Amino acid sequence: MSPTVDQLKTFLTIAETLSFRSAARALVVAPAVVSERVRQLEAVLGAPLFRRTTRSVALTPQGQALIPYARRAVEAMLDCAHAAGERLPAPRAELTLGVEAEAAARWIAPLLSRWARLRPDLTVHLHVADHDALHASLVRQQIDAAVLGPTLRDPRLLAVPLVGLSWRMVAAPSLLHRHALRVADDAASLTLLDRSTALPCLRPWLDAAPARLREVRFGRVLHLGSLAAIERVALEGGGVAVLPSPMVARHLEAGALKAVFAAVQPSTAQHFAARLDDPRRPLHEALSALLRESPWTG
Repeated sequence: MSPTVDQLKTFLTIAETLSFRSAARALVVAPAVVSERVRQLEAVLGAPLFRRTTRSVALTPQGQALIPYARRAVEAMLDCAHAAGERLPAPRAELTLGVEAEAAARWIAPLLSRWARLRPDLTVHLHVADHDALHASLVRQQIDAAVLGPTLRDPRLLAVPLVGLSWRMVAAPSLLHRHALRVADDAASLTLLDRSTALPCLRPWLDAAPARLREVRFGRVLHLGSLAAIERVALEGGGVAVLPSPMVARHLEAGALKAVFAAVQPSTAQHFAARLDDPRRPLHEALSALLRESPWTG
C-alpha cells in the first residue's frame, strides 16, 4: 500500500503549522480526520512522523526526512493532472455536527442522504452526546458545530435560530383510566417521567402553562436519562411524560398515548451553533440553512 495524496498533503500542512487543529482548519476537515490520516500514513510507512504532547507537536527524524519526498509526490500529482488536461475534483469539506441522541436518530440521520445530494462537496459526521457535553466539545474544538437548545448563551459561539421544537404532555390511556389527570391536584397520585433531577422536560411546559397548572406536583419522579427511555416507559403506562411533539404524534394518532392538558404546547428554541473563530463560516451557514429547511416535524 502506498501513501495517498490526501495523507501527504495533511502531513505537509501539519509540518508547516506544527498544529493538528490548525491543519484541520486549513484543510477544511474535522480534527479527527487529520489524526486518522496521520495514523494511516504512519502505518503505511512503518514509522512515527510526529511527537505529540498535550501542549506541542514536533517532527520526528523520520518526519523531517519525509518532507522533501512528500512535496515532490504532491507536486507530481498536480503535474499529472495538468498534463492530462483534467480538472482536479472540487475540494471536499467535512464537518462533525454534535446532536443529542433522539434528534440524531429521528431528525438528522434521515437527512444525511438528502444533504449528500444537495451538497456533494460536504460530508457531515455526527457526534452524539447530551446538551452540556456537546457545548463543551464545541468550545474545546472537538466538534465543528452542534444543535443546541434554548440555554445557549456563549459569546464565543455563533448561534443561528432554528425552528422551535414543540412539546406535549402525554400518558397511556390505561394509566389515565386508573388515575384521571384533569386538574393540578390530580398529579399527586401519578409518576412524572423526566430526564434528570433538573426536570428539563417539565420545566418548559410549566413556564407555558396557565397559572392554575403551574403548581402541579407529581407524587413521584422517575429520572430516565433519555427521551427514548421516557417514551418507552410512558407507552407502557409507567407515568406521565412531556415529550417533543414529533416523537408522540404517531402514538397519539394510534391511541397508544393520550394528550394531557392538550392546550399547553410549549415550543423550545433550538440553535445551530459554531465557534466564531472558525474560518469556515460559509459552510456553517449552508448547514444551518439546510437544518432550517428541514425541521424536526416527525
